[in-house]
Amino acid sequence: MQLLGDERERRLIAPLFGWLVKRYDYVLVELPNEASAAVMECFTQADQLFVVTKNDDDHLYKTRLLLQELREHSVGRNVEAKARIVLSAVCESYAPCVEDAARKVGQEINV
Repeated sequence: MQLLGDERERRLIAPLFGWLVKRYDYVLVELPNEASAAVMECFTQADQLFVVTKNDDDHLYKTRLLLQELREHSVGRNVEAKARIVLSAVCESYAPCVEDAARKVGQEINV
């Protein structure tokens, strides 16, 4: 299913996820880089979120905005417990680099 951003899609998410979790132990969903109503409903239905981001200022800033929007839309239990930030690359000075990225997104990055 490809999400197109139509509001009608949002109503399809919960029944679709309900059907999938009855048949599978794990359901992985790749979402578009947008914050439509359907995408937010996917976040709400998810038990765990993995937000993959590049380790550069622009992407980290957008990740911070996404986390803020998730908090505002109340995606179930708190965002910090539900969302895991995954850096697509880290710098050679590993620990300081990850700490800097965590500060920029406003949430701990588990390594």
